[in-house]
Amino acid sequence: MEALARLAARRPVAMNMFALVIMVLGYFSWKELPLDLFPDLQSPTIVISITSGDRPPVEMERLYGERVEQQLFTVQGLREIEQVARSGRLITRVTFNWDANIDLALIDVNKAVAPIASDQNVDDVQVRRFDPRQAPVLVLGLTAPSGAPELAELRRLARRQLAPTLEQMEGVAEVRVTGGRIKEAQVRLDRTRLEAYGLTLGQIEQRINATNVDINAGTIVEDDKVLVVRGISRFTELENIENVVVSYVDDGKGGNVPVAIADIGEVVMADADITNLVRVNGVEGVGVSIYKEAGANTVAVSEAVRAALGPLLEDADLEWLNRHCAPL
Repeated sequence: MEALARLAARRPVAMNMFALVIMVLGYFSWKELPLDLFPDLQSPTIVISITSGDRPPVEMERLYGERVEQQLFTVQGLREIEQVARSGRLITRVTFNWDANIDLALIDVNKAVAPIASDQNVDDVQVRRFDPRQAPVLVLGLTAPSGAPELAELRRLARRQLAPTLEQMEGVAEVRVTGGRIKEAQVRLDRTRLEAYGLTLGQIEQRINATNVDINAGTIVEDDKVLVVRGISRFTELENIENVVVSYVDDGKGGNVPVAIADIGEVVMADADITNLVRVNGVEGVGVSIYKEAGANTVAVSEAVRAALGPLLEDADLEWLNRHCAPL
Protein backbone atom coordinates (compact mmCIF):
# COMPACT_ATOMS: atom_id res chain seq x y z
CA MET A 1 0.00 0.00 0.00
CA GLU A 2 2.88 2.41 0.79
CA ALA A 3 4.48 1.67 -2.56
CA LEU A 4 1.19 2.40 -4.33
CA ALA A 5 0.85 5.67 -2.44
CA ARG A 6 4.44 6.72 -3.33
CA LEU A 7 3.74 5.85 -7.01
CA ALA A 8 0.58 7.97 -6.99
CA ALA A 9 2.52 10.89 -5.44
CA ARG A 10 5.32 10.66 -8.03
CA ARG A 11 2.95 10.16 -11.03
CA PRO A 12 -0.23 12.15 -10.29
CA VAL A 13 -1.11 12.71 -13.96
CA ALA A 14 -0.73 9.04 -14.87
CA MET A 15 -2.84 7.93 -11.91
CA ASN A 16 -5.59 10.41 -12.80
CA MET A 17 -5.61 9.17 -16.39
CA PHE A 18 -5.74 5.57 -15.20
CA ALA A 19 -8.68 6.37 -12.90
CA LEU A 20 -10.43 8.19 -15.75
CA VAL A 21 -10.04 5.17 -18.06
CA ILE A 22 -11.49 2.88 -15.37
CA MET A 23 -14.46 5.24 -14.94
CA VAL A 24 -15.14 5.39 -18.70
CA LEU A 25 -14.94 1.59 -19.05
CA GLY A 26 -17.21 1.14 -16.04
CA TYR A 27 -19.77 3.59 -17.43
CA PHE A 28 -20.02 1.87 -20.82
CA SER A 29 -20.11 -1.57 -19.16
CA TRP A 30 -22.95 -0.40 -16.93
CA LYS A 31 -24.90 0.93 -19.94
CA GLU A 32 -24.62 -2.43 -21.73
CA LEU A 33 -25.48 -4.48 -18.66
CA PRO A 34 -28.83 -6.27 -19.29
CA LEU A 35 -31.62 -6.06 -16.74
CA ASP A 36 -33.70 -9.08 -15.78
CA LEU A 37 -36.29 -9.99 -13.19
CA PHE A 38 -34.19 -12.84 -11.78
CA PRO A 39 -30.46 -13.56 -11.56
CA ASP A 40 -28.87 -15.97 -14.03
CA LEU A 41 -29.28 -19.11 -11.89
CA GLN A 42 -30.16 -22.61 -12.97
CA SER A 43 -33.13 -23.56 -10.82
CA PRO A 44 -32.86 -27.22 -9.68
CA THR A 45 -36.55 -27.82 -10.33
CA ILE A 46 -38.35 -30.06 -12.84
CA VAL A 47 -42.10 -29.93 -13.52
CA ILE A 48 -44.14 -32.95 -14.63
CA SER A 49 -47.59 -32.38 -16.14
CA ILE A 50 -49.98 -35.31 -16.67
CA THR A 51 -53.36 -34.89 -18.39
CA SER A 52 -56.05 -37.56 -18.51
CA GLY A 53 -59.51 -36.65 -19.78
CA ASP A 54 -61.85 -34.97 -17.29
CA ARG A 55 -61.06 -37.06 -14.23
CA PRO A 56 -61.78 -35.38 -10.87
CA PRO A 57 -58.76 -34.21 -8.80
CA VAL A 58 -59.19 -37.01 -6.24
CA GLU A 59 -59.02 -39.64 -8.96
CA MET A 60 -56.00 -37.98 -10.60
CA GLU A 61 -54.15 -38.09 -7.30
CA ARG A 62 -55.13 -41.70 -6.63
CA LEU A 63 -54.33 -43.05 -10.09
CA TYR A 64 -51.22 -41.08 -11.01
CA GLY A 65 -50.03 -39.06 -8.01
CA GLU A 66 -48.93 -42.08 -5.99
CA ARG A 67 -47.37 -43.75 -9.04
CA VAL A 68 -45.31 -40.66 -9.84
CA GLU A 69 -43.99 -40.45 -6.28
CA GLN A 70 -43.01 -44.12 -6.24
CA GLN A 71 -41.20 -43.84 -9.56
CA LEU A 72 -39.33 -40.68 -8.53
CA PHE A 73 -37.95 -42.20 -5.33
CA THR A 74 -35.29 -43.94 -7.45
CA VAL A 75 -33.91 -40.64 -8.79
CA GLN A 76 -30.74 -39.45 -7.05
CA GLY A 77 -30.38 -35.98 -5.57
CA LEU A 78 -34.11 -35.59 -4.97
CA ARG A 79 -34.97 -33.19 -2.16
CA GLU A 80 -38.71 -32.46 -2.33
CA ILE A 81 -41.85 -33.43 -4.29
CA GLU A 82 -44.95 -31.21 -4.49
CA GLN A 83 -48.16 -32.15 -6.31
CA VAL A 84 -51.27 -30.23 -7.34
CA ALA A 85 -54.24 -32.24 -8.63
CA ARG A 86 -56.81 -30.53 -10.82
CA SER A 87 -59.65 -31.70 -13.00
CA GLY A 88 -58.01 -33.90 -15.62
CA ARG A 89 -54.51 -32.72 -14.77
CA LEU A 90 -51.76 -33.52 -12.26
CA ILE A 91 -48.80 -31.15 -11.82
CA THR A 92 -45.76 -32.47 -9.95
CA ARG A 93 -42.93 -30.17 -8.97
CA VAL A 94 -39.66 -32.01 -8.25
CA THR A 95 -36.89 -30.08 -6.45
CA PHE A 96 -33.29 -31.33 -6.38
CA ASN A 97 -30.25 -30.33 -4.38
CA TRP A 98 -28.35 -27.31 -5.65
CA ASP A 99 -25.27 -29.39 -6.39
CA ALA A 100 -27.24 -31.92 -8.48
CA ASN A 101 -26.66 -32.20 -12.24
CA ILE A 102 -30.03 -30.99 -13.47
CA ASP A 103 -29.45 -32.25 -17.04
CA LEU A 104 -28.90 -35.82 -15.85
CA ALA A 105 -31.80 -35.42 -13.41
CA LEU A 106 -34.07 -34.47 -16.32
CA ILE A 107 -33.14 -37.69 -18.12
CA ASP A 108 -33.76 -39.75 -14.98
CA VAL A 109 -37.17 -38.15 -14.45
CA ASN A 110 -38.16 -38.86 -18.06
CA LYS A 111 -37.20 -42.52 -17.56
CA ALA A 112 -39.15 -42.66 -14.30
CA VAL A 113 -42.42 -41.39 -15.80
CA ALA A 114 -42.10 -43.35 -19.07
CA PRO A 115 -44.43 -46.16 -17.85
CA ILE A 116 -47.11 -43.58 -17.05
CA ALA A 117 -46.73 -41.96 -20.47
CA SER A 118 -47.45 -45.33 -22.11
CA ASP A 119 -50.75 -45.67 -20.26
CA GLN A 120 -53.65 -45.66 -22.72
CA ASN A 121 -55.79 -43.54 -20.39
CA VAL A 122 -53.16 -40.78 -20.24
CA ASP A 123 -53.56 -38.08 -22.89
CA ASP A 124 -50.23 -36.30 -22.46
CA VAL A 125 -47.15 -36.27 -20.22
CA GLN A 126 -44.78 -33.31 -20.27
CA VAL A 127 -41.47 -33.12 -18.40
CA ARG A 128 -39.61 -29.81 -18.49
CA ARG A 129 -37.20 -27.76 -16.46
CA PHE A 130 -38.63 -24.94 -14.41
CA ASP A 131 -37.00 -21.61 -15.18
CA PRO A 132 -38.44 -18.50 -13.49
CA ARG A 133 -36.84 -16.38 -16.22
CA GLN A 134 -39.32 -17.87 -18.69
CA ALA A 135 -42.23 -16.09 -17.02
CA PRO A 136 -43.93 -13.34 -19.06
CA VAL A 137 -42.39 -9.90 -18.66
CA LEU A 138 -45.73 -8.18 -19.30
CA VAL A 139 -49.36 -9.31 -19.07
CA LEU A 140 -52.18 -7.30 -20.67
CA GLY A 141 -55.89 -7.64 -19.99
CA LEU A 142 -58.53 -6.86 -22.62
CA THR A 143 -62.12 -6.33 -21.54
CA ALA A 144 -65.27 -5.65 -23.53
CA PRO A 145 -67.93 -3.48 -21.87
CA SER A 146 -71.63 -3.69 -22.62
CA GLY A 147 -72.45 -3.36 -26.32
CA ALA A 148 -68.94 -4.33 -27.40
CA PRO A 149 -67.99 -7.43 -29.45
CA GLU A 150 -68.44 -10.79 -27.79
CA LEU A 151 -65.56 -12.63 -26.17
CA ALA A 152 -64.98 -14.86 -29.22
CA GLU A 153 -64.49 -11.81 -31.44
CA LEU A 154 -62.31 -10.18 -28.79
CA ARG A 155 -60.05 -13.23 -28.71
CA ARG A 156 -59.88 -13.33 -32.50
CA LEU A 157 -58.78 -9.71 -32.66
CA ALA A 158 -56.13 -10.31 -30.01
CA ARG A 159 -54.74 -13.42 -31.74
CA ARG A 160 -54.81 -12.24 -35.36
CA GLN A 161 -53.99 -8.56 -35.03
CA LEU A 162 -52.48 -7.63 -31.70
CA ALA A 163 -50.31 -10.69 -31.00
CA PRO A 164 -48.63 -10.98 -34.47
CA THR A 165 -47.70 -7.31 -34.41
CA LEU A 166 -46.15 -7.52 -30.96
CA GLU A 167 -44.18 -10.65 -31.89
CA GLN A 168 -42.42 -8.70 -34.64
CA MET A 169 -40.93 -6.28 -32.12
CA GLU A 170 -37.27 -6.60 -31.16
CA GLY A 171 -36.75 -8.60 -27.99
CA VAL A 172 -40.23 -10.22 -28.02
CA ALA A 173 -40.07 -14.00 -28.39
CA GLU A 174 -43.73 -15.01 -28.09
CA VAL A 175 -47.17 -13.63 -27.32
CA ARG A 176 -49.78 -15.99 -25.87
CA VAL A 177 -53.50 -15.25 -25.83
CA THR A 178 -55.67 -16.88 -23.16
CA GLY A 179 -59.27 -16.63 -22.06
CA GLY A 180 -62.17 -15.43 -24.13
CA ARG A 181 -64.24 -17.84 -26.17
CA ILE A 182 -63.60 -20.11 -29.16
CA LYS A 183 -66.35 -20.74 -31.69
CA GLU A 184 -66.86 -24.25 -33.00
CA ALA A 185 -69.42 -26.15 -35.07
CA GLN A 186 -71.33 -28.51 -32.80
CA VAL A 187 -73.33 -31.46 -34.07
CA ARG A 188 -76.24 -32.02 -31.69
CA LEU A 189 -77.88 -35.37 -32.38
CA ASP A 190 -81.27 -36.72 -31.36
CA ARG A 191 -80.82 -40.00 -29.49
CA THR A 192 -84.24 -41.28 -30.56
CA ARG A 193 -83.47 -40.75 -34.24
CA LEU A 194 -80.04 -42.36 -33.84
CA GLU A 195 -81.59 -45.49 -32.40
CA ALA A 196 -84.32 -45.50 -35.05
CA TYR A 197 -81.72 -45.55 -37.85
CA GLY A 198 -79.41 -47.94 -35.96
CA LEU A 199 -76.52 -45.46 -35.85
CA THR A 200 -73.88 -44.77 -33.19
CA LEU A 201 -71.86 -41.70 -32.28
CA GLY A 202 -68.71 -43.41 -33.52
CA GLN A 203 -70.20 -43.94 -36.95
CA ILE A 204 -71.28 -40.30 -37.17
CA GLU A 205 -67.81 -39.09 -36.17
CA GLN A 206 -66.15 -41.38 -38.69
CA ARG A 207 -68.35 -40.18 -41.55
CA ILE A 208 -67.78 -36.51 -40.71
CA ASN A 209 -63.99 -36.98 -40.56
CA ALA A 210 -63.98 -38.94 -43.81
CA THR A 211 -65.95 -36.23 -45.60
CA ASN A 212 -63.98 -33.25 -44.32
CA VAL A 213 -60.82 -33.89 -46.39
CA ASP A 214 -59.03 -32.51 -49.44
CA ILE A 215 -58.11 -35.19 -51.98
CA ASN A 216 -55.01 -35.11 -54.18
CA ALA A 217 -56.14 -36.09 -57.69
CA GLY A 218 -52.67 -36.05 -59.27
CA THR A 219 -51.18 -33.73 -61.90
CA ILE A 220 -51.89 -32.76 -65.50
CA VAL A 221 -49.08 -31.85 -67.88
CA GLU A 222 -50.11 -29.32 -70.50
CA ASP A 223 -47.40 -27.98 -72.81
CA ASP A 224 -44.78 -26.50 -70.47
CA LYS A 225 -47.09 -26.35 -67.44
CA VAL A 226 -47.72 -28.86 -64.68
CA LEU A 227 -51.16 -28.45 -63.09
CA VAL A 228 -51.88 -29.90 -59.67
CA VAL A 229 -55.42 -31.24 -59.35
CA ARG A 230 -57.00 -31.35 -55.90
CA GLY A 231 -60.50 -32.16 -54.80
CA ILE A 232 -61.47 -29.58 -52.19
CA SER A 233 -64.05 -31.02 -49.84
CA ARG A 234 -63.46 -29.31 -46.51
CA PHE A 235 -66.38 -27.76 -44.69
CA THR A 236 -66.81 -24.03 -45.13
CA GLU A 237 -70.40 -23.61 -43.92
CA LEU A 238 -72.71 -25.32 -41.45
CA GLU A 239 -74.84 -26.55 -44.34
CA ASN A 240 -71.90 -28.66 -45.55
CA ILE A 241 -71.97 -30.61 -42.30
CA GLU A 242 -75.75 -30.94 -42.33
CA ASN A 243 -75.62 -32.49 -45.81
CA VAL A 244 -73.12 -35.22 -44.85
CA VAL A 245 -74.63 -38.63 -45.61
CA VAL A 246 -74.08 -41.07 -42.76
CA SER A 247 -76.17 -44.03 -43.87
CA TYR A 248 -78.76 -45.37 -46.31
CA VAL A 249 -82.14 -46.93 -45.52
CA ASP A 250 -84.54 -48.99 -47.60
CA ASP A 251 -87.45 -46.95 -48.93
CA GLY A 252 -89.65 -50.05 -49.25
CA LYS A 253 -89.65 -49.82 -53.05
CA GLY A 254 -86.37 -51.52 -53.73
CA GLY A 255 -84.35 -48.32 -53.47
CA ASN A 256 -82.19 -46.61 -50.85
CA VAL A 257 -82.73 -43.25 -49.23
CA PRO A 258 -79.70 -41.33 -47.87
CA VAL A 259 -79.71 -40.29 -44.21
CA ALA A 260 -77.95 -36.98 -43.61
CA ILE A 261 -76.87 -35.24 -40.43
CA ALA A 262 -79.84 -32.89 -40.75
CA ASP A 263 -82.19 -35.90 -40.50
CA ILE A 264 -80.90 -36.99 -37.09
CA GLY A 265 -79.96 -33.69 -35.46
CA GLU A 266 -78.82 -30.13 -35.97
CA VAL A 267 -75.54 -28.30 -36.53
CA VAL A 268 -75.00 -25.01 -34.70
CA MET A 269 -72.15 -22.60 -34.17
CA ALA A 270 -71.55 -22.31 -30.42
CA ASP A 271 -68.83 -21.63 -27.86
CA ALA A 272 -66.37 -24.44 -27.18
CA ASP A 273 -65.86 -25.78 -23.68
CA ILE A 274 -63.93 -23.36 -21.47
CA THR A 275 -60.43 -24.58 -20.63
CA ASN A 276 -59.22 -21.38 -18.96
CA LEU A 277 -60.90 -18.28 -17.65
CA VAL A 278 -59.40 -14.78 -17.50
CA ARG A 279 -60.87 -12.02 -15.36
CA VAL A 280 -59.73 -8.41 -15.46
CA ASN A 281 -60.82 -6.52 -12.35
CA GLY A 282 -63.63 -9.04 -11.90
CA VAL A 283 -64.80 -8.82 -15.54
CA GLU A 284 -64.26 -11.72 -17.90
CA GLY A 285 -61.90 -10.84 -20.72
CA VAL A 286 -58.84 -11.92 -22.70
CA GLY A 287 -55.28 -12.13 -21.40
CA VAL A 288 -52.19 -11.37 -23.50
CA SER A 289 -48.88 -12.65 -22.05
CA ILE A 290 -45.65 -11.30 -23.58
CA TYR A 291 -42.42 -13.32 -23.33
CA LYS A 292 -38.99 -11.88 -24.06
CA GLU A 293 -36.11 -13.46 -25.94
CA ALA A 294 -33.22 -15.02 -24.07
CA GLY A 295 -30.70 -12.34 -23.13
CA ALA A 296 -33.03 -9.46 -23.96
CA ASN A 297 -33.32 -6.53 -21.56
CA THR A 298 -36.50 -6.97 -19.54
CA VAL A 299 -36.99 -3.27 -18.89
CA ALA A 300 -36.31 -2.30 -22.51
CA VAL A 301 -38.75 -4.89 -23.85
CA SER A 302 -41.49 -3.83 -21.42
CA GLU A 303 -41.06 -0.14 -22.22
CA ALA A 304 -41.03 -0.81 -25.98
CA VAL A 305 -44.25 -2.85 -25.77
CA ARG A 306 -45.99 -0.21 -23.66
CA ALA A 307 -44.93 2.52 -26.09
CA ALA A 308 -46.19 0.50 -29.07
CA LEU A 309 -49.60 -0.31 -27.58
CA GLY A 310 -51.01 3.16 -28.22
CA PRO A 311 -50.28 3.27 -31.97
CA LEU A 312 -51.32 -0.37 -32.33
CA LEU A 313 -54.74 0.20 -30.84
CA GLU A 314 -55.20 3.34 -32.94
CA ASP A 315 -54.50 1.42 -36.15
CA ALA A 316 -57.40 1.19 -38.58
CA ASP A 317 -57.58 -2.60 -38.31
CA LEU A 318 -57.69 -2.33 -34.53
CA GLU A 319 -60.14 0.54 -34.31
CA TRP A 320 -62.86 -1.76 -33.00
CA LEU A 321 -60.46 -3.10 -30.40
CA ASN A 322 -59.43 0.42 -29.45
CA ARG A 323 -63.00 1.63 -28.90
CA HIS A 324 -64.29 -1.34 -26.98
CA CYS A 325 -61.30 -2.83 -25.14
CA ALA A 326 -59.21 -1.43 -22.35
CA PRO A 327 -55.58 -2.60 -22.03
CA LEU A 328 -54.80 -3.00 -18.34
